[in-house]
Amino acid sequence: ARVYDLYLPAYYWCKAKVDKHPRTPCVIFMSAPQGCGKTTLCDALVERFAADGKECAALSYDDFYLTHAEQTAVAAQHHGNRLLELRGNGGTHDLELFDRVLTQLKATGKARAPRYDKTAHNGFGDRAGLVDIRAADVVLVEGWMAGFKPVGAAAAAINADLGAVDAHLGAYGTWDAHADAWLVVAL
Repeated sequence: ARVYDLYLPAYYWCKAKVDKHPRTPCVIFMSAPQGCGKTTLCDALVERFAADGKECAALSYDDFYLTHAEQTAVAAQHHGNRLLELRGNGGTHDLELFDRVLTQLKATGKARAPRYDKTAHNGFGDRAGLVDIRAADVVLVEGWMAGFKPVGAAAAAINADLGAVDAHLGAYGTWDAHADAWLVVAL
């Protein structure tokens, strides 16, 4: 059921965007809740594009987390903020590295991108090095907070720790600027 109800409809929607895109690669951002299967969907889309002769790469927001040392510094800088003690929220990603990788992919169809090992440092995580990726036709970028925008004072009114995370979200607009299309999966 998942193939016919989600994977194929998502593929045909993405394919229509790619087919109408004036230049390559077409960059499609995917936003969906944590744990709902974004990575699995991206893997299925990469396979489907490959079967159609298209070169497609998938990136995850997770691969662009700060290094373990950098994340430890963020946690120390925001001591007591439980939302910034660990990776995952706004302010815990390497924005410049993501921008460089996407800029290079869009310009040349290839880049070296990081991979993140969530098991390193007893589950606190760290970068696991760089891998060569090629995406002459399509780049899929998935993340649970893809497209999130700051809401200002309302964030801190909900939760004091949320204010610091919200303050970081504006800088993620540089990531959003790379998107040629958005796929939002709602459960």
